Amino acid sequence: MKYCVVFKMKSIKNIAIYGSCISKDPFTTAFNSNYKEKYNCIINDQRHSFISTLQEEEDFDEGDLVIYPENRNNKFISKCIKEDLQKTFKYSIKSNKIDYLVFDINFEVETGVLFFDDGKVMTNITHMDKTKFYNKLKNKKVLNIFNNPKKFFNLWKSYCDDFFKFMEEESPHTKIILAEVRALNKVQKPDGTVYTEKYFTPQVELKNVFFKKFENYIIKNHNVYVIKFDNNTVLKENHRWGKHYVHYYDQYYSNFLNQVNKIVEYDELKTEIYSSENTNQYNSNFSENDFYNNLTDKNTELEEKLDQTLIELYDLKKDLLKYLTARVDILNYGTGKGITILDISDKNVFKYSPTWLDSQVASGIIVESTKKSMKIKFKSNEEGVLKIFLRSKDVRDRNRKRFPIYIDYTKFIVNDDVIFDTNKLINHDKCFIYEKPVNLDEILTIEFSWLPFNVESDFSGF
Repeated sequence: MKYCVVFKMKSIKNIAIYGSCISKDPFTTAFNSNYKEKYNCIINDQRHSFISTLQEEEDFDEGDLVIYPENRNNKFISKCIKEDLQKTFKYSIKSNKIDYLVFDINFEVETGVLFFDDGKVMTNITHMDKTKFYNKLKNKKVLNIFNNPKKFFNLWKSYCDDFFKFMEEESPHTKIILAEVRALNKVQKPDGTVYTEKYFTPQVELKNVFFKKFENYIIKNHNVYVIKFDNNTVLKENHRWGKHYVHYYDQYYSNFLNQVNKIVEYDELKTEIYSSENTNQYNSNFSENDFYNNLTDKNTELEEKLDQTLIELYDLKKDLLKYLTARVDILNYGTGKGITILDISDKNVFKYSPTWLDSQVASGIIVESTKKSMKIKFKSNEEGVLKIFLRSKDVRDRNRKRFPIYIDYTKFIVNDDVIFDTNKLINHDKCFIYEKPVNLDEILTIEFSWLPFNVESDFSGF
């Protein structure tokens, strides 16, 4: 006969989140509707680095943190910058009784830190450069795992140790749970089918190496529970925060909470049975401490060499791709209402707005692709003059001086009209310009193909 022990959590636990949506989303009703029956999420601290959190707070003008337009995402980024400057996490931990700290190292790897004003440091939060606060800073310099892996990792390890020391001194009763994070490129559609998002592949190849490296250091040197990453996890195409290489399918968040439940229930059961023992000596069997404790200095040296090699390969790949990248500016000159993209053949295309344009005069979209051919369907949002610029990528040297990269456009078609079907060699500044008047709600389709500069390219026009 088999017996099953069902253990019910004794009380609602106070939770602190430190890291990213990977750790926070499981504690939201959008993903786990009944999580509040067991957990009270008191602290939500996202996008910050240990290195910044342990600094002294900085003075700032709150108006300088505004990012326009003031939409939900930009307001959230402004909030993260404010909390980073105020070091909110430190004071919140001291003033609240937290049972469990759940954290991940996504942004420890992702963003790095920003040095400024001769020695001050803060997290290099994405899009912070759009604020007045950032523009007022002097002597800015970014340090991260990608531009100087050895220096950054050594600095981060020191502050990581200090962070755990801070937690032990200021909140010794708090148990700490590390959630593993992995970048993925397998995406689940709403119908359940899965495809590979090639645009995310470079993130998978490089960042997972560093995610594991940072996590392994924590597991080896500090007492944490570990929520192991399920390798069956995929991304969700229509995730509420958008498609991203760490925005997982719904099952991830329910599985995550179940793992937290097991850790908490284990703790309570262990306390009942071994109440006289020092539970702080417990080393979670979720970790692999014994293995990592046996790593040699030689292994660490080889890891650092591997880090550098991976970054160099990643940078080399990016450098090579720029010689294959076609850039097409689709601009509508009128009152700045621009165009709306209806369909685009390259689902991984890089799209952005031409911020250098006077938005009262013209607006549109810029697309960059390495697919060698593309078809775009779009609608004019006003009566005006459509201008399409066939260019190459804007590449500059360290002095911000642009140097030419040549692309051979082999075909250009607008609404089934062939504009040209012979090779036209261009660069960013010496581009091909197509122009026509357009009406409100007029729909247009453009097709174009290209090749990198090659032995058959006609360079006589230059």
